[in-house]
Amino acid sequence: MPLLSLIEDNINFVKELGIPAIALSATSKSEEKKIGNAYKDILNLNYKLVYLTPERLVKSPGLIKVLDEL
Repeated sequence: MPLLSLIEDNINFVKELGIPAIALSATSKSEEKKIGNAYKDILNLNYKLVYLTPERLVKSPGLIKVLDEL
């Protein structure tokens, strides 16, 4: 999971700089719920950066809807 490690490192770095960011890379059901709630925050422009894997984008109709609305 090198990509997920890279995402985690980047999230930690930008958050230390005070940049609001989120990673959409759930690995469990409880994390999936958090991601569903994060879509609302993304629509409200609460994040400057959103990190995700290509698989997340392709397999998530909810995320595609959020991106369309933006």
